[in-house]
Amino acid sequence: MSIDRSNHLFDPPRQTQCSPEFNDFYRSLDFSDFALVNDAQVHLCSGSHWLRFFHLFYPEANTFLDIGSNRGYWAADVFAIWRPSLDLNPRNLFMNGTSITQGGYCGWCGDCLSTDPSYYHDELPIENFKVFGFEGSRVLVNHWKKNTMSAMNDKVKREWEMVHTAVSEQPGGTVMFPNGQDEKQSIGGEGGDKVLPPWEKSGAMIEVNNTNVDKFMKVKNLDHIDFMKIDVNGHDLSVLRGSKESIMANKVKGLLFEHCPFAEWLTNTMSDAVGMLNEWGMTCYMMGDKKLVRLTGCFLNLYNQAEDPPVTINIMCISRRVDRGESLIELFDIHTSNHLHGFL
Repeated sequence: MSIDRSNHLFDPPRQTQCSPEFNDFYRSLDFSDFALVNDAQVHLCSGSHWLRFFHLFYPEANTFLDIGSNRGYWAADVFAIWRPSLDLNPRNLFMNGTSITQGGYCGWCGDCLSTDPSYYHDELPIENFKVFGFEGSRVLVNHWKKNTMSAMNDKVKREWEMVHTAVSEQPGGTVMFPNGQDEKQSIGGEGGDKVLPPWEKSGAMIEVNNTNVDKFMKVKNLDHIDFMKIDVNGHDLSVLRGSKESIMANKVKGLLFEHCPFAEWLTNTMSDAVGMLNEWGMTCYMMGDKKLVRLTGCFLNLYNQAEDPPVTINIMCISRRVDRGESLIELFDIHTSNHLHGFL
């Protein structure tokens, strides 16, 4: 199957981008902890090991945004990777009272089990480390303050901040937000008049303040974001558009967003998002358990077919315009499986 280059937004791929070749430098790196195998399946529940690859190149990273924080499992992964001495990871976060529904809630993909002690390492001394979580559900924010943070040590409390707000394209005003208690949440603002997931149609809605990433960076006086995770059930494009100024100014090194069959994704394709981010200097990959599928410069029409039947997929993007960005992209290219095009 040939590569679809009809969309001018996609840069022509280098030889190694779609048919990656190993070189001596990358062969010398020790990836034994990642247990990489020839598994080309791309699916929703991709592991946190791709974030560990990011850590290999940015061990000094100190600023993270967790947009759609939910139970905080992704943020706990960040702490486990960059701040292992604090002994916070998704498993012990769950054990420290994160469960508030009957039987507890481990996350759609068993996120509370996402911990790999074999990866833990001697950490760098990092100044001003901060994870900002954004969550619109008052139930989840209050629980985080009352139960989760009460069980954490003082360093975690200083370094992990939960912001009760929605994040969208335009800052200001308020939006209506479902006030549930699991990950089935989304912002109710930008695109909120479109078809909602079933769980949002009958849930209680509350009014929540709204911001965007560009404004938040200015309010907090942030000069960079090392990594930004977006999981807002179909409104990810709005959050990305609200980050345009920061991304184009090379202030965001990496990001992750979710493509799912809801809200804005009903009228926008995966290639729309990848093309937009490519123009802003980012190279994107679909995330699998053991392999990646490169999208930028290698986009095939069949990738858009993941929307029919609907499939939820995580997409990670790395800036080509920041220090070490191209080197990390070359490493990701080694672990692609574009020739197999597997989906679960």
